[in-house]
Amino acid sequence: MPDIQPASPEAAAALASEMGSAPAAPAPPPRDIERDNKLAAQVQANYTKRRSFRRPFEGNWFVNGAMLRGQQHVEYSDTLGQLVTPDVPSYAVRISINKIRPKHKARMAKFFKNRPKPVVIAASTDYQDLMDARASEIALRYQWDRLNLEGAYKAVKQWGAICHKAYWWFGYDDSVPGRIREIAPNTLKPFESTTPLGDVVIEIGNAWEVLVEDPAISDIGKQPGIMRVRTISRKEAERRYPALANRDDYAGAGSDAASGDTPQRSADRLASLKPDYSSVSTPPQRTDQVLLLEDFTATCAEYPRGRKLVVCDGILVKEHEELPFVFCDSPTNPYPCSEFIDTETAGQAYGTTFIEQLIDLQRTYNDTIAKVVENIRAVSRPKVVVYRQHQLADGAYTASAGEILELNYIPGLPPPIILQAANVAGDCWNLIQLLEREFDSVSQVY
Repeated sequence: MPDIQPASPEAAAALASEMGSAPAAPAPPPRDIERDNKLAAQVQANYTKRRSFRRPFEGNWFVNGAMLRGQQHVEYSDTLGQLVTPDVPSYAVRISINKIRPKHKARMAKFFKNRPKPVVIAASTDYQDLMDARASEIALRYQWDRLNLEGAYKAVKQWGAICHKAYWWFGYDDSVPGRIREIAPNTLKPFESTTPLGDVVIEIGNAWEVLVEDPAISDIGKQPGIMRVRTISRKEAERRYPALANRDDYAGAGSDAASGDTPQRSADRLASLKPDYSSVSTPPQRTDQVLLLEDFTATCAEYPRGRKLVVCDGILVKEHEELPFVFCDSPTNPYPCSEFIDTETAGQAYGTTFIEQLIDLQRTYNDTIAKVVENIRAVSRPKVVVYRQHQLADGAYTASAGEILELNYIPGLPPPIILQAANVAGDCWNLIQLLEREFDSVSQVY
């Protein structure tokens, strides 16, 4: 066969097809390592800066979780970065009557009373539009049940009650297997096989995973840039991003995922709260993990269709010239996530929560009950002042009725004095009733 030089790649592919061989895939262009390192450093700098915006609010989230769980007497120490229990005198009484949890459960029941279900409305009364809407609704309900989005909705509402916000993250996993029907070449009979087809994936995210560029913007769709921060295992990182294996600095790369304050460690510390007076138990130790940073930039003059950078363990592993799933065309939210807010707060990306509004009432309520118990003990067991010259035997004064105390009489020596505490139970009970009404007024759950 004569030596033929095709004029285009398409001609080369056609020639190779005629010759019975496929053309070799073109090699990807070599990466600019220096540029990748600069982009990775930029993402790391954004992570540090945006984390400083959120840090003042994280202590409130730990306290919210502790109050909901029944750990009523803890406080967050900015110095230690953890929950601590203040020291109290030995005579003090500590009582934890959790009034927040029933209010929280009643409030959540209002959200979950009517089961959500997807509905697709036709754009017009045309027959084709009606059929398209019906088919779309069937497909959407299938995904709703397959992904258990009703349970995911409950999970984000629970997270939102603690951290003010929670998220649904949308993605696509190419490795999801699916069943297909094929025809056997020998017998020409149909058979089913399993092969990776890919499918939609929805992940639940909490506020510890999300960092925003402007903390004065409450709506995530209006943010000029956001960042999702997670920790994943090294094996999972290598499976998702094969580019890590081609980097010589990956094997010895250090990561703050094991020792730093990452979203997973924050969630572990929250899960380690114990329903008693102590601070926390030992959180689980998660080793061999790396920090995954996903930096999203909204559409702007520099990036007309947005941009997404993925940095794993300090190495740039993905660079997308536009936001995923064509969300950049959305007029309300260009990012691949939906935001669920516990309490709407204008001009604050990190706002307050329903639980946070009840904390002072909860602590005052428990403190008042404790004062009543302390007062009852003081009234029922008064102090007795006895001079040494009376020579009263140890343990002579008890709570027994009709008890006789024998003293040595000394002329001129005053008799024993009984110090009776003032009874304040009546005022405290009135205060307790006032606090219960305030719980109803503040929570709007009667």
